[in-house]
Amino acid sequence: MDLEPNTLVTIQGKPHYGICCIAKIFKNQYNVNIGTQDVQKINKKKCIPVDITNCKTITFQQFKHTILDANPKKQGHDGFVIVGNELMKYVGIGWITQRVINYNDLKKYPRVI
Repeated sequence: MDLEPNTLVTIQGKPHYGICCIAKIFKNQYNVNIGTQDVQKINKKKCIPVDITNCKTITFQQFKHTILDANPKKQGHDGFVIVGNELMKYVGIGWITQRVINYNDLKKYPRVI
């Protein structure tokens, strides 16, 4: 079973990589975003999907409407969202990366796809 691009994964045997994100699919491996700057080819068998059942997922269109709201706190995200494997904040003229996400972020912030 192939995982889709933008799927959050961990890498078997590499816990220090944290949560990563599949960028591209090849025959036997994935291009995986690791951290905020690195992309590596990883064997498909080593990619373990992250459980995102507790993470709210919204489309970019939905998020675009919430960023125009004067009070993002009532939307439950303070302007922070998960994009790929990064916690980001929209600041009006673009995105600012705060850091790589962790499991607590999946419960707290919506994921934009």
